[in-house]
Amino acid sequence: MNNNYYVQKLCNLIDFTTQNICFSPFSLLHALSILLKCHDTEAKQEMLEKLDVSESQIFELKQSLSSTLSIVSNIFCTNAQQLTSFESTIFKCFNLAPEPLVSVDQVNQWCTRNTNGKITEIIDSIIGIECILLSAVHFKANWAFKFDKRSTKNAVFTGFASNSSVQMIRMSRKLQYAQTASAQIVCLDYTAQLSALIILPLQNNIKAFQAALTLERKYQCISN
Repeated sequence: MNNNYYVQKLCNLIDFTTQNICFSPFSLLHALSILLKCHDTEAKQEMLEKLDVSESQIFELKQSLSSTLSIVSNIFCTNAQQLTSFESTIFKCFNLAPEPLVSVDQVNQWCTRNTNGKITEIIDSIIGIECILLSAVHFKANWAFKFDKRSTKNAVFTGFASNSSVQMIRMSRKLQYAQTASAQIVCLDYTAQLSALIILPLQNNIKAFQAALTLERKYQCISN
């Protein structure tokens, strides 16, 4: 998978300067894996080529994370009969059955139910929409080295557009750490044989942010 390609595309598409962003690459890959099962061979191959990924890579990633992640998905389509020939495959692989797209409330209520009320609205209109593909991912794991709540203190968080006062967790411990020409990087392990890679650009601008996200730099530095 060409990760740098996706990083550059995301940085161009997402406005990091005016809002906080929570982005889940796996959630998108999971949704795309459903979409792949709804296409014939020619369309499927064209999509894989555009994504620069193989179908086996997508499903291998899904399988490796299935024990840690809780995943639910659904398809809402104005003409659900178009998916009839794929229904058995979709249900077998993803345990979902496509539904006719009826209303805004229908979609938003699905989000509310499947995110335990954390996301209550995702669309405000279905005008001109033929199909909606949803994927909700829930991840919960304990830190291998837990933070002490008593060490939490207010501090200034520096954003692209402005600064704000937030509560920050603190820890004094030997961890995997590296610094490149563009960022500071620390690896925080979970107990579930996974880890979080925290990247802090050295300069407060989009270009520095893009440079800090290249996987080559990240893994090379942490492995060293």
